[in-house]
Amino acid sequence: MFYKISKGLAFLIYKLFFNIQIIGSDKIPDQGPVIIIANHKSAQDPLLITSMVKRQINWMAKIELFENKFLARILYKLGAFPVDRDIADIAAVKNSILVLRNNSVLGIFPEGTRVKEFDENMIKPGIAMIAQRTKSKVVPIYIEGNYKIFRKMRLIVRDPIDFSEIPKLTNEEYSKLSVDIMKKVYFGD
Repeated sequence: MFYKISKGLAFLIYKLFFNIQIIGSDKIPDQGPVIIIANHKSAQDPLLITSMVKRQINWMAKIELFENKFLARILYKLGAFPVDRDIADIAAVKNSILVLRNNSVLGIFPEGTRVKEFDENMIKPGIAMIAQRTKSKVVPIYIEGNYKIFRKMRLIVRDPIDFSEIPKLTNEEYSKLSVDIMKKVYFGD
């Protein structure tokens, strides 16, 4: 209930104060395990995507956000969970796999921080590994715009990538595939 109310409020704010357009929302599967990945421009990105996507998204969020107990309680109620970006965070990987094995939606910003433009050196390799282990679909979303009031913003949903048939890969192959996925976010097909 808290999630639905928060999502509805965010949707209302974005519709009233921003000229939001979502292109390709029909590409997001209505059921099954899905990983939504996107470029990360602003702290508002998870709110914007959450407000525009029908299904509940469980966001992987930087551990620093959970240091404030009040904020941590809100984030947990919204389905978010912490990740330590500086290490190979096994607990975050396990939480991700659990979300996806429950046929839910996981949200990740693979660059691990806000960035202005594509830089393949910023991309964490875990997306492809998590998707392959859970046989999930990965839905790349590009956020276009800069959150200026009454200015146009677009969410461009790219074609999903189906990981149900991809065999286990090496760490290098997972890293390369994660970079390829982020190229799809930024540049499309």
